[in-house]
Amino acid sequence: MTSRPRTVVDCLRILNERDSLGLLERSLQEGWIHLGELTDRVRDLAGRRGTPRLVELIGKITDGSRSAAERLMIRLLDRGGIKGWAANGLIRDDRGVIGVGDVVFRDSRVVVEVDGWAFHVGPDRFQHDRERQNRLVAAGWTVLRFTWRDLTERPRYVIATIRSVLASEDRDSKYQS
Repeated sequence: MTSRPRTVVDCLRILNERDSLGLLERSLQEGWIHLGELTDRVRDLAGRRGTPRLVELIGKITDGSRSAAERLMIRLLDRGGIKGWAANGLIRDDRGVIGVGDVVFRDSRVVVEVDGWAFHVGPDRFQHDRERQNRLVAAGWTVLRFTWRDLTERPRYVIATIRSVLASEDRDSKYQS
């Protein structure tokens, strides 16, 4: 019997690329392992079978994203020349932590969420997401939600919507390259 983080790392070393990336994304989302813990284990495994795969996987997620959809969103923002955001930014209000926004424009209080079926299903998750969004809005945040289909089939719509919201209060110049 091993710990959950060790099991995750062992599986990441032997699964094919697609499955290992999926497992890593889910593990980070669910808190089964944290990036610091993963990098420590990679350092400990230097020179062993599967370690190059782990290094490659870490390289794919070190932009702060936790999913393929978040990585695609980051590429769209970069290509669109939109600046001033942070991936997976912690958001608080006077009651404490509200949550982690996929893409956070802290100065303008805009949060972009990338919603996928894998993580946003089930009645508990559905309920939590609604309560979290209401709390964000009550704290003065604008919440934009996009799906994988939006990112892959309508990237211009995604960028135009984000630009429009950022520009709505004359904030746009701060976020353009």
